[in-house]
Amino acid sequence: MVYTPQKHPKAAFVTISIIVFFGVIGSWITRLVTNLTGLDGGLYKLFPLVAFFYWIQYTIILAYLQFMHKSKHGSRSFTDIMLNPILRFFIFLLLSFWGIYHVFLGQILISYIILIGWWGFSLNFYLYYKNKNWK
Repeated sequence: MVYTPQKHPKAAFVTISIIVFFGVIGSWITRLVTNLTGLDGGLYKLFPLVAFFYWIQYTIILAYLQFMHKSKHGSRSFTDIMLNPILRFFIFLLLSFWGIYHVFLGQILISYIILIGWWGFSLNFYLYYKNKNWK
């Protein structure tokens, strides 16, 4: 199933929040249960991997839609710079692949930090569009 990012910033932020929550908390709970039961604990890596693959899909589709609509953004602030589809595409893909790499290395904490960073970017964009629509 291909996911198309919502046009409403709040809906997109809520969706990203759910995915990040799923990736981090789902992994923690699975790891805790497998450690308590003594079973193989490799299943916990699946949660952040699904979140990262969702992030990659989201980034590719959002960049494509912005290219098709020829979105133009100024460069007055950090958020304006990050709204540039080309720059955001490469930065977000680099970060998501870096997170996947750390999942496979077993350094899951770095993957959590990267997912939470994506959530932070989403919060920043949501607040940016919320303030922009209020003016």
